[in-house]
Amino acid sequence: MLAPREGASAKPARGEKPADGEHEAKTAPQVPSAAAQRFRLAVLVCADRLWLEELGDGVLAREQVELVSAIGRAMKHPEKTQPARVGQFDWPMHDNGQLDLGADEAAASLQGYLGRQLDDHQCVALCCLGEPAQARIKGLSLPCATRVLPSTRELLENPLRKRELWERLSQS
Repeated sequence: MLAPREGASAKPARGEKPADGEHEAKTAPQVPSAAAQRFRLAVLVCADRLWLEELGDGVLAREQVELVSAIGRAMKHPEKTQPARVGQFDWPMHDNGQLDLGADEAAASLQGYLGRQLDDHQCVALCCLGEPAQARIKGLSLPCATRVLPSTRELLENPLRKRELWERLSQS
């Protein structure tokens, strides 16, 4: 066994404690902190509006996209309305436990993302499809009007809720 260089301390053997004044290097585990929130949002652009719906563990079904597209066509002249463009916001965007993955960072990232989408697509309103989507944007500073509507899942399961949707959309 080689002796340590002069001035350098030997690393203690397994099970031994380091000598006074020596510190054993410890590395933090690469796992997201317990405070890290995990969520997924569908982000659709249609009829000059940004439509936001919480996905949870599910996926956005074709019928949900078609429903938003149909609402958009009904709000504007059908020939001038494009089908809904679909995007998604996932948090966390990474699993690097050395970076902040807490609620404040999630809110700041979501606010920046939504602000860019609203600006890029020149949206006049943000439509939260369902209360979970509304809860996600609570407290964010967004540059447009916000409407809270029934989720597309609720509308597909109970078509009578469409009346509520149109009442809320007409409140401008």
